Amino acid sequence: MTQEHNKLTFHTPSITGPINSNSTHRSLQTNLVYRRPVTSPDLPRPVHLLSGGQHILPPEEVRSKFIQATHSFGELLRPTFGPNGQRKLLWSKNGEMSVTRDGAKICAELLVRHPAAKQLVELAAAQESAMGDGTTRAVLFASALMSQSAPLIDRGIHSLSIVEGWLKSLELVLDHLTYSSASADSSNSEAMLRATLSGIGDYETRNHLLGLLSQMNEQFNHLDSRPLRDHVWMAKSRQGGVTDSSFVCGAIVEKRRPARFGAESLTDARVLLVRQGVEVSSARRSIEIEVGDAEGYHAMLDAQAAHLDQLALVTENHQADLILVGGPVHRRVLHQWLQQNRIVLADVDHKELDRVALVTGARVADRLQVVEDEDIGKATNVDLDARERNDEWEERWFIRSENSESITFDIGGQGDANIEETVRQLHDAIRMLECTNADQRSLSGGGAAEVSAAMALRHQALGFTRQERLIAEAFANALESIPAILLENAGRSILDGLLELRSAHTSDRPDTGILSTGLIGPMEDVRDPLIIVKHALTHGVECICSLLRVDRVIGRKGSV
Repeated sequence: MTQEHNKLTFHTPSITGPINSNSTHRSLQTNLVYRRPVTSPDLPRPVHLLSGGQHILPPEEVRSKFIQATHSFGELLRPTFGPNGQRKLLWSKNGEMSVTRDGAKICAELLVRHPAAKQLVELAAAQESAMGDGTTRAVLFASALMSQSAPLIDRGIHSLSIVEGWLKSLELVLDHLTYSSASADSSNSEAMLRATLSGIGDYETRNHLLGLLSQMNEQFNHLDSRPLRDHVWMAKSRQGGVTDSSFVCGAIVEKRRPARFGAESLTDARVLLVRQGVEVSSARRSIEIEVGDAEGYHAMLDAQAAHLDQLALVTENHQADLILVGGPVHRRVLHQWLQQNRIVLADVDHKELDRVALVTGARVADRLQVVEDEDIGKATNVDLDARERNDEWEERWFIRSENSESITFDIGGQGDANIEETVRQLHDAIRMLECTNADQRSLSGGGAAEVSAAMALRHQALGFTRQERLIAEAFANALESIPAILLENAGRSILDGLLELRSAHTSDRPDTGILSTGLIGPMEDVRDPLIIVKHALTHGVECICSLLRVDRVIGRKGSV
């Protein structure tokens, strides 16, 4: 029986022997064939999970692209690391320019689109937010660790096994670093500051800033309740060079007076701070008022004048010499204050009011009418630094106090880009001092700690299984990428330098590292804070482990 399109077709064999019903039935069942054309409507149609603009990358391609992205990102920051690191010129679309070698600044300015590279940007932001230093170290270590995972994957080791090996190796390395760290003393604190300021190439400038930071540290030895950065402010003098920088035990307010006459310096001044402006509050209405005679109009003006005179008497009652107002000051009140030889600054930013309050011990009053004697602060000296710059008149007020709980760095130099780089260096140093208040233990700098930890890890890995030993050796190689980059940026051979370093550490010289000249020697004057190094290694491992746990990427075509 044969039918045409979409019909069943039966093939019946010829029967030559005796007919047996059972055998015939089996033969018919055996030779019964059901052929369904490809165009049959019974076939299930393909299911489209994603739209046409999306696609799914297989695991092999995902890891390959992740390794390439992290390696390229590490190569971008590689030349900036260490005392011989080079700088990057960042140019924005609006014409703003900055020259820096700060890893946090570079990562924040980059418009990264690859998801793996964005993970490194987030790593840099987390390190900068938590520690304020060690950003470049964290990113370079994470990039090297991701590159070391490539040969392990090629050997057939599962990515989760690599993650487990990374975490085990990290635990051993952190224990070794803690054991080999040195306790805190004055020389170690200065060595940690010197390491933080290693990006400043000029020896004289570095020593000058180091002296300022040491004096600042002594000034705030008694403070432990508030973060150190809340007590330190930065101002730009734009005069001389960086070696002309200084710090003031007080505040610097850059604000022009409403009138350029009156007192320019005070001694033992009483300070009054008001948040709102001093003027007649007027409510405007869209109506017309008809005045019957001139006497009523003059009476209204006299009432306003009496109210202003009453406000002007507040400062005389409290004997205030320096008045800072967060809003405008009526010209009648201003004229009376200036005649009384008081210094008046109007429209002062509220943050600067809070800073002056911290310096002088004053309290910022909301309005002039509610000022009390307890709100008045005291300043030892108030001086004016006035000059003309770029055809504009500038006034900078130095408000000093003997028992000030705040200081201001007055950064010298020419060019905003150079001044901003100095500000970033000082900010990193201040954050380092803040982070090491609780744990002041330190490690030998110049890559000495990384080489020592790598050698200790390789020694402990001798008792591991073959796969675990391969993973531990890869982790040790990633650690040694830090001294390798220091050697490369100093113009030394990486292979020769690493061999010399390993030989020195084998000879019981664990403080041997890479000097700023590229030579191998003891790192007595350069030490890295233990807490910052541990934070950088820990978060770098966590970042790479999160990337290795990804098996597929679902996104737009060309996005990865």
